[in-house]
Amino acid sequence: MNREQELSELLVDGVSDAIVALGTDRRVRLWNPAAEHLYGIAAADAVGRPWDSVVETRYPDGADVGQLWDTLYAHGRWSCRVVQRARGGRLDGREVDVDTSVTLLRDTQGVPTGAVSVNRDVTALVRAEQERDERRRFAEAVVDSLPGRTCVLDGAGSVVAANREFLDQPLTARGTHPRLGDDYAALLTSMIIGTTGDHDIPDGVLDVVAGRRAIFRAELHTGWSAGARWVALEAVPLGLPGGGAVVTHLDISAQKAVQRELERAATHDPLTGAANRPLLHTRLAEALRRAHSRNTRVGVLFVDLDRFKEVNDNLGHAAGDTVLVWTTQTISKLIRSADTVARVSGDEFVVVLEDVRDADAVDALARKVIEALAVPVSTDRGQTAVGASVGVLVCDGLRTPTPRDVETAIGAADAAMYQAKSGGRRRVAWAAEGLRPSHDDDLAALLTGEGGLEDVALAWQPVHDRTGRVVGQEALLRWRHPQHGPMAAADVLDAALASGAIIELGGRALLLACTQAAAWTTAPDTPPPWVAVNLAVAQLEDPRIVARIAEALRSSGLPPHRLMLEMPEAGLSATTSGSAAVVDDLRALGVGLVLDGFGRGPTDLSALPARHADIVKIDLRALRSAAWPDFTELLRPLVTLVRAAGTQVAVHGIESVAERDAAVDAGADLLQGYLLGAPSFP
Repeated sequence: MNREQELSELLVDGVSDAIVALGTDRRVRLWNPAAEHLYGIAAADAVGRPWDSVVETRYPDGADVGQLWDTLYAHGRWSCRVVQRARGGRLDGREVDVDTSVTLLRDTQGVPTGAVSVNRDVTALVRAEQERDERRRFAEAVVDSLPGRTCVLDGAGSVVAANREFLDQPLTARGTHPRLGDDYAALLTSMIIGTTGDHDIPDGVLDVVAGRRAIFRAELHTGWSAGARWVALEAVPLGLPGGGAVVTHLDISAQKAVQRELERAATHDPLTGAANRPLLHTRLAEALRRAHSRNTRVGVLFVDLDRFKEVNDNLGHAAGDTVLVWTTQTISKLIRSADTVARVSGDEFVVVLEDVRDADAVDALARKVIEALAVPVSTDRGQTAVGASVGVLVCDGLRTPTPRDVETAIGAADAAMYQAKSGGRRRVAWAAEGLRPSHDDDLAALLTGEGGLEDVALAWQPVHDRTGRVVGQEALLRWRHPQHGPMAAADVLDAALASGAIIELGGRALLLACTQAAAWTTAPDTPPPWVAVNLAVAQLEDPRIVARIAEALRSSGLPPHRLMLEMPEAGLSATTSGSAAVVDDLRALGVGLVLDGFGRGPTDLSALPARHADIVKIDLRALRSAAWPDFTELLRPLVTLVRAAGTQVAVHGIESVAERDAAVDAGADLLQGYLLGAPSFP
C-alpha cells in the first residue's frame, strides 16, 4: 500500500460522516467506521451484500432506487434527505434521518465503476425542526383561536403575527387587507370613523407596546368592510425585553344594539316610540335650562284625543293601537328634530318646543296638530277619525328647573287642554299663566278694519245620502290672518260677534258660497248638489237678512232651491222675536231651511212641526258628551222623533264606520263627517 492510498484510507476511516462505496452491481464495496456507528452493522457484515439488503431507504417524492441511479448516470451526482432503517445489526429497525450525497465513480476511460455516498445523521436536526414547526403551528393555532381579530406587535409597533380573522378580512370599506409587517397605528387610524376622541386610541396601544401602560382598553366605531361596527379593543404587553403587545379586537355591535334597545325601552313608549314620561321630564327640564341661557322660551302642547275611547270600544284595541302610532307619527312630522313628542297616558301626548321666540308660531302649530289629527285614519277595522283638543303653555326658561317646575308646566298645559274640551273639542286653549298669542287681542280689530274681510275663504264638506252619493255641500268659513295664517272658524266667529262684524262677514260668506256653487258643473243626468250656508242668530235679527239673501241669489245666478240655510234652534223657534216672519219670508224665496244642532241644547219638541225645517241635523258630538255607554243607541229614538214630524234627518260628525252604520240603521236620510269627507278647498 503506497503512502497516498494509506492517507485515503485514514481519511475515510476518520471522518464523522458514514461513507459507503457501491459497485455497479449496487453491492457494498466500502463501509467505514462511521457507517458502522450510524447503522449498527459491522463492515464485515455489510461488505459484499446488496445495498438494499443492508439498509432500507425511503426516498423523497416516492422515488425508487432505480430512478436515482438513472439520475446518477445522467448527471454524475445527486443529493437529498432520506429516511433509512438498518436491516439487522444492533440497531435493527431504527430509523434515522440522513442527508446523503452520492457521486458516480469512473475509471480513467470514463466508464462508471460504482458510486460513493456520504451520509450524515441529521436525526437530531430534523427532530428539532419538527419540534420548532410544531411549536410554530401550536402558536398559530393559539393565535387563530383567540377571539375576534387578534394581532401581535413587536417593539416597533409592527404586526408580526395575527390570527386568520385579522388577516383574511378587509379592515375598511375600501377593501384594505392587513399584512404582516404593517404599521399597526396606521392600520387602526384607517379603521376609525368615530369621534375626535377615538383618534387618541392608537397612542394608547403604543403606550402598551413601549411598556408605559400595563393594559389599554377602548371602544371605537370602525368602518370595517362589513359596514360600520362597534369594536372593543384590548392591548396587553407581550412580555419580551424589546417590548410589544397582543391586541384583540372584538365586534360588539350586537351588544351595542341590545344596549341601545334597553336604553330606549327605559325612555320611550314601547307601542308608539314616543318619549315616555321620565324622558319628557328630562327633556323639558333641559329645554327650560337652555331657554334661560339663550333668553328664549319653551312651548308645551298637551294633546288629548277626543274620541279614543269610542275607537277602542267599537273597533277594538288593535285599531286603538293603530291610532296611537299614527298620532305619534303625525305630530312628529309637524315638529322640529330638536323638539320632543311624548306619550304620557293612554291617549294623551305632550309636545315640548324648544327656542320659542314667537307665541303666535306655537299657536299656529297647535292648530296644525288639530287639523292633522282630524283626518280619518285607516285601521284593520276600517277608517275612523278621532280629532284632538290642545292645551298650550309658553313660558320663560329657568336657571335650575326642579321636578316640581316641570310638573307645574305640564299641569298648566293639561288644564288648558280640559278648557279646550269644555269649549266643544277640536279647539286650542291657552294656559292662563302662559304667554298668549298676540292675535287674540287684534283679531277683532283686523276683522273690522279696512280690507279685513278680503281674506275670507270657504271650505266645502260633502253631504251624502244613504247610498253614498254626494247630494249637498256645506260651506265652512275660513279666514287667513295676515301674519299668522289660517284661523279656526270658532275664533273668527267669536271675534266677529264681539266686534259687530258678523253681519258683514256672514253676508260676504253667503255671496261667496252662492257664486262658487252656481259655477259647479255636473254630468247631464246628475243634479248639481245643493249648498248649505250657516246663519248666526244675530244675522236672523238683521232687518235686511231676507233682502241680503235675495240679492246673493240674484247676483250669483244660483237657483233658490239649491240654497240651504242652516241655523240654530233659536233661529227657527216660533217664540224668538221676529223669527217666524223671517222664516215665512225665506220660504217665499224658495230656499231650504236646515235646523242645525238638534238636541245639542234645550229642545222645544212641541214646536218642531211648526219650524218648517226641510232637514234636521243631529250632531254626534253632542251625543258623545252624553253619559251613555254607547251613545249611538240614542240615535234611533231621535231619528224616529224627527221623521215623525215629516222632516229629513241628517247625522253630522260621523267619524267611524261604526257610527256610519249606526246612522244608516237608525234611518238617517243624510250623512256627513270626517269619515265620509273632510272639509276641503275647491
